[in-house]
Amino acid sequence: MVINMKNYGEIEYNYHDYADDQVWITMGINVGIATRYFLINDEKKIENNLAFANIFSNYLKHEYSQKYMIDVDRTVTSITYLSNREMIGEALVSFIKDICKLNLDSAVFEKVKQQTLENFKKVYKEGAFRGWYKSFEISDLNKGFTLKKLIQDLKDITFEEFVKSYDYLIHLHNAAIYVNGKIKGLVTEELNSLKQLFEETKVQTILGGRLNDRYLRGDAHLLEISREPINIDILAFLFDDNVDIFDRMIYLNIESEKLSYQDKIVHVDKFDSSIIVNEGNLMKLKNIFRSPLTEEQFIRNQKKIMQQYSWWLERNPERFGKWCVELMLNMIKPAEYLSTVANVAYVDYSEISKRIKPIIAEAQIVMRR
Repeated sequence: MVINMKNYGEIEYNYHDYADDQVWITMGINVGIATRYFLINDEKKIENNLAFANIFSNYLKHEYSQKYMIDVDRTVTSITYLSNREMIGEALVSFIKDICKLNLDSAVFEKVKQQTLENFKKVYKEGAFRGWYKSFEISDLNKGFTLKKLIQDLKDITFEEFVKSYDYLIHLHNAAIYVNGKIKGLVTEELNSLKQLFEETKVQTILGGRLNDRYLRGDAHLLEISREPINIDILAFLFDDNVDIFDRMIYLNIESEKLSYQDKIVHVDKFDSSIIVNEGNLMKLKNIFRSPLTEEQFIRNQKKIMQQYSWWLERNPERFGKWCVELMLNMIKPAEYLSTVANVAYVDYSEISKRIKPIIAEAQIVMRR
């Protein structure tokens, strides 16, 4: 069931019979550690402080303690709340207000910033952390992410800059909401409250970036110093501009199942598409993607993907909601995407694969003493 809020936005609802009448509410906001550029109200270009998403998430944790489950990714900050059937309407309105109508305080900001800095210094000592974040410089090149800028932004961000980013980025027109569980219909008063929240939002925000010429993209091999040996391989999939994000997502999710690594990261947004793994044999990886899938491989991969989504829905609704809002922020309806993955025929997929075949740029980050 989908409730369309006229021109104001969309909330998607999925009925699923969880124990204890559970209802999971997830909001995805189109801001993360790699979201550097935005277009505001179709005219104003801004450069976002890369530390904003992390500080914002820690600010929420400070204000609401364990009430919400919060995760910051490269392009999405997801916030999840566990409610129940009887409280769903009230909980949904309260949830949106908690996130989008936050009373910002300079003293709290300074405390949270300091805590974020201290935590960052601790994890920065870990080679794996630095390696993964350096890999984002390659995988998220078109969005302009660099680890150096993230570090500097974390040091430099002021309360005034934090408030400005909050006003530009934390609102319903830059968000998607997925409600999943044993839901019931909302009463008129609750629907009116939701409508008012959308109508009050006057800002329009669009994620920005640069689409570099894919034929000029070179390979990269970086050597870094670390106490422990780290090998991270990055494959950037460079699609033609006319390939829409729906097809790119289908292609990369099915193709990525060629890899058996549990810690692989598959990421697709409107500017960048990539797979990152701990491997150490980059040529082997690249060769895997040079060969087209056989029908047997395709069917196996298709089943594995659907099993994964089904497992999330049944056993990990927080992860399922996070995945759904990521799709929605890329203008993809989760139900439509699931139906396509489940039902696309091998012959049709093969034709699509030939048509959108991307250039693959490779990179490797090697960390040694």
